[in-house]
Amino acid sequence: MVLNHSCLLKSVNIVDFQWDILDSGIHLDSDMSIDGFFSFYNSTLHDCLEKHAPITTRTISVPPRVAWFSEEIKCAKKEKRKAERKWRMTKLESDLSQFKRKRAFCTSSMKKARSEYYSTFINDNSSDQGKLFKASKYLLNLKNDIQFPPHSDAFKLANDFGNFFDRRLSILGVNYLI
Repeated sequence: MVLNHSCLLKSVNIVDFQWDILDSGIHLDSDMSIDGFFSFYNSTLHDCLEKHAPITTRTISVPPRVAWFSEEIKCAKKEKRKAERKWRMTKLESDLSQFKRKRAFCTSSMKKARSEYYSTFINDNSSDQGKLFKASKYLLNLKNDIQFPPHSDAFKLANDFGNFFDRRLSILGVNYLI
């Protein structure tokens, strides 16, 4: 998440802004020191600017980058978008073919980087099945949410599960008590 502070200077009415500066009384007074004048000047201009173009704060969510994403892929995506914009403006066949080439390069670069990253990950973690299962769950977008039937009392639900399995085991003739 990034905080972005900005003001809309293009929307300022210049005439009103000039009148507010003139009305503020900025002038060189012989009784005021240079430091005092500059302090007064800065605060007055800041107040006028805040009145006409207040600073706004926006929160911009930046999604996390995947581990295999590189500068090369970033540049390829940028070039692809540039070629697409050019083709959409000109509608020329040559621009379309250029866009398709850049799109294909971008797609193949991402596939290659992703494949290399996960191959290396699997080779490096081949002895740790926990990491491999966690990675496969992430890749397959599997959630680890345990779903219980609707209940109002957790203690009663646990006893119901115990009774259910007790009945099942007794039907099968399994003696689980030692």
